[in-house]
Amino acid sequence: MTQGTMARTGISGWIGCMLAMLICLALPLPAQNITGSIYGTVTDITEAVVPGSNVEVRNIATGEIRQTQANGSGNYLVNSLVPGNYTVTTKSTGFQPMVQNGITLAANQNVQASFTLVPGSADATITVDAGAQLIETRSSQLGQTVTQEQIQDLPLNGRDAYSLVQLVPGVTGFSAGPAIGNNTGATFSTNGLRIYFNSYYLDGAYDGTLFRGGGAVIPNPEALQEFRVLTSNFDSEFGRTPGGVVNIITRSGTNKFHGSAYDYLRNNIFNAKNYFSTTSVASLHQNQFGAAIGGPVLRDKLFFFAAYQGLRIHAPTQIFGRTVYVGTPAERSGDFRASTIKATGASCLGVVSVVCSSAFDPVAVSILKYVPAGDSSGYAPEQTLASNTSADRAWLGSTTSSTTRTSCSSASSSSRDLASTAPSPAIRS
Repeated sequence: MTQGTMARTGISGWIGCMLAMLICLALPLPAQNITGSIYGTVTDITEAVVPGSNVEVRNIATGEIRQTQANGSGNYLVNSLVPGNYTVTTKSTGFQPMVQNGITLAANQNVQASFTLVPGSADATITVDAGAQLIETRSSQLGQTVTQEQIQDLPLNGRDAYSLVQLVPGVTGFSAGPAIGNNTGATFSTNGLRIYFNSYYLDGAYDGTLFRGGGAVIPNPEALQEFRVLTSNFDSEFGRTPGGVVNIITRSGTNKFHGSAYDYLRNNIFNAKNYFSTTSVASLHQNQFGAAIGGPVLRDKLFFFAAYQGLRIHAPTQIFGRTVYVGTPAERSGDFRASTIKATGASCLGVVSVVCSSAFDPVAVSILKYVPAGDSSGYAPEQTLASNTSADRAWLGSTTSSTTRTSCSSASSSSRDLASTAPSPAIRS
């Protein structure tokens, strides 16, 4: 694919992406399996339930507010909440209002936030910081959340967030997919099951590769809010495979503008020479760069987040000596008398295991011109083939205060082998 074709493909992809986002904003979307819930019980200091209490759940980042009332048993439930940090406030006649701060909700998680109200005036508010979460009583699924802090702070080889699934108990045998993508994707075993028995979701949509079902290419870490790995007893909505479930959540804009820019550089300064190489240290120039920005479009109503990451690798492909057998000079001229494998049945002017040049196939002779000459042992000399790899990932998403999420990603990659730097023509492996 030429660069011009790639550019036209990228532009048309972005135009289609924007149209799809506008359609998604205008139409109601089906429920997504990325949300969670906050629930609890409202009681007084005598442990008697307080029915009819008003409960307000507020998303700290976006300002979204959800309200409900405790039922006759003093229980309340607020579901379909997007992952994030929340504040829960409870008010009831004859009691002081109570606020719980610092409630963190992950994807597919149910968080308990119960209240013990104190009699008093409504003018005085009791504020507490949420402590350790109680045992999950609404769901039996087992899993672990990899937070945004872990994604940002932990070292990631190649900035592949999938590699952090190895933090989850029961995950073994992780194998990352290449930065430019392939038909296998990222794979790992969950609780000893086969590596292709896992399901991958991106903002609630299935995101596995079509051929093997591994994890497809995902947005760069700057565009990820968190991901949750379910390893056992997950709900029926994840009934595709019996292994693990990886649910990746992308970042959303908030009421404040935030952005970042970065460039990670690797080169050959600190590299050692390959043990099998007879030349100097191979050249390497790798840049992984990008930027991200998010913020409000309409405060408390509509938000956006955009991210881009580029990868450029300039490194040669090395073919070491004594790894490719191309024939000795004598064999190339048709003389196989000193060879381990004889030319059985061949003779030239009565000499056995010698092929006359007049019997050579002209096509084979033409091809042989492009095969480098071997040494006395028949092996090709060490060669270097210049090779460039590039990959681009772009992400654009929007969220509304009604928890509707639309997103669009664009990815392109290329790997090109350039002319050989060796004196003789190179063999492409």
